[in-house]
Amino acid sequence: MKILKFGAMGLTRPCEHLKAALETMETPYEVEGIDIEVDKDKIGEYELALIPTLILVDDNGVEQKRFEGLGNFTHMKEWLDE
Repeated sequence: MKILKFGAMGLTRPCEHLKAALETMETPYEVEGIDIEVDKDKIGEYELALIPTLILVDDNGVEQKRFEGLGNFTHMKEWLDE
């Protein structure tokens, strides 16, 4: 399992805040950052409606759950711990 972290790196404040929050948080999952400015095809592939978005995928790449928007640290931690 791993987390796909979608954002426009360096372009939006929420994406930068999410990146910083994830760096301070302990997670059992690998985090793969995907810059939608570079990988634009991922927007349609993962049906992204909002950035930043976190998607937890299993080892086959199948989505298990998602967290859209910045939210707050507590909500993100609860999402990770579910």
